[in-house]
Amino acid sequence: MIELEHVKKTYQTDTGPVEALTDVSININSGEIFGVIGYSGAGKSTLIRLINLLERPTSGLVKVDGQTMTELSEKELREARKQIGMIFQHFNLLWSRTVEENISFPLELAGIPKKERKSRVEELVRVVGLEGRESSYPSQLSGGQKQRVGIARALASNPKVLLCDEATSALDPKTTDSILQLLQKINRSIGITIVIITHEMQVIRKICDRVAVLDHGTIVEEGLEKDVFAHPEQQITKEFIGIKPESDDASGSLDRFRTIYPDGQIIRITFDGRTRQEPVLSAFYGHEGIETDIIESKLIPGAVKGTKGEIVLRVAGPEAQIQSVLHAANLKNVRTEVLSS
Repeated sequence: MIELEHVKKTYQTDTGPVEALTDVSININSGEIFGVIGYSGAGKSTLIRLINLLERPTSGLVKVDGQTMTELSEKELREARKQIGMIFQHFNLLWSRTVEENISFPLELAGIPKKERKSRVEELVRVVGLEGRESSYPSQLSGGQKQRVGIARALASNPKVLLCDEATSALDPKTTDSILQLLQKINRSIGITIVIITHEMQVIRKICDRVAVLDHGTIVEEGLEKDVFAHPEQQITKEFIGIKPESDDASGSLDRFRTIYPDGQIIRITFDGRTRQEPVLSAFYGHEGIETDIIESKLIPGAVKGTKGEIVLRVAGPEAQIQSVLHAANLKNVRTEVLSS
């Protein structure tokens, strides 16, 4: 659906060239919700603006729905952009227009007849849950309502792709959840492909199917959301899920654990969000022959389906019984690792 092939973007500044993206290649499938996460300055906004060619790559190809965007004429590009909606962090609404006039604006530009525009606007108002606010102006709306107007406006021309440029960064957590639920509902109901850039882990966790981690213009990890954050390889990915850098050597933490618990096995259990921690831990605590203590917990709050993060345990008891419990834990979609025996 969306392909970026060896895309590079360099900006020319007064102090010399600045490389925003370095050899980025991504394939985004039709109908999925794809997230790009990174810190400020990583190149996220540049990347998403390359998809609809609001920014042109210095080199490389951008393809959307079979069309090579970088090879289109200006006229062809204007037509292609009608299939790509976009919503923004600060809404970008027309403050002198009402809700229905804001939603109708792209339809007016496209020359859609008034009666057809009215029907489409009424439909979109229902989709985003703004019934009764059609005549309100942006200054009379909450942040969440403004973003709902932005979403409705982006959907006006029935696009195949919806780009979300830090779309929830200006919203409080509760409103963010409601907007994410709306985006997920739209994705499931009409099959639109959604690309989200963000620096917020909760956004990725809650609705993204796959994710790319962007660091200094380079994609350092990519894959299914549940896999990338369950088994992070790069330090930046570990930071996003709350795992702090290791001490100077791996034995540092073990030495600290051993000072407190000189006997037994030190075991790390990693949860990927598919299983809650309680039934896993109960297998250790509920086993009559095993003595268990929680040494350290690095769990991520807010996971919808289950626990995410890791717990370090000290476990003592007969080896055969410990192995039996570890085997049962592995069957519950968690990963166990014996750090020291």
